[in-house]
Amino acid sequence: MKKKVLKWLGGLSAFLLVLILIVGFSFSDPQADLNIANPVEGKTIVLSEVPTEFTKVGVFKSSVDFHSPNNNGIQGRDFYGQRITVGGNPNVDRIDIGITSNLISRVEIWNGDELIEIKELGFMDKMTWGDTQRLYVEMTDETNSRYSGKSEVKMRFTKGTGFFGDIGTLSFDLSKYGSFSGEKTIDVFQKPLIAQKGLQKGGFSNLRVWRNFASAD
Repeated sequence: MKKKVLKWLGGLSAFLLVLILIVGFSFSDPQADLNIANPVEGKTIVLSEVPTEFTKVGVFKSSVDFHSPNNNGIQGRDFYGQRITVGGNPNVDRIDIGITSNLISRVEIWNGDELIEIKELGFMDKMTWGDTQRLYVEMTDETNSRYSGKSEVKMRFTKGTGFFGDIGTLSFDLSKYGSFSGEKTIDVFQKPLIAQKGLQKGGFSNLRVWRNFASAD
């Protein structure tokens, strides 16, 4: 009897695993509107100029692969990620979002040269130094009726795909800062928060942009 139960549980586990993989594949991201193999810091992408087959207003989404240097044990602190600039908002014109070299998810809200708000959240899983991970960024503004006038930016730093392998996540409600429906640009960045000699820079690759991404949920 015990063997039959174990066999049944093993079969059920295998079925559920296959089901999860099928569902994950079914809801995988559509092909990106833009792919840049080797993004260069300072070379911005104007979102409205990215050609897309999806004309319905969705969620702006991007991802970039990040090769993290082995800075474990060095006291300096760097901030790496994606930069979004927004036109037509008198309160906010730049959002820096990504991860720090001391294992923190971080977003900075800027207006000109003034840093007006910071949010940080510790990683929920270990990061492998010297490996390549992926940073996803999504942003929605009040023009998307699905989100009832809400503006938000969020990120996932992951070593896997789908809902597996997340290392760090962060979301930030932008609604209190007014309209974010203006022209947007995308860039990658790397900057010191606490400078120190010997801190190695990481590298970006495979920047992908979805201009009007429609998620499965």
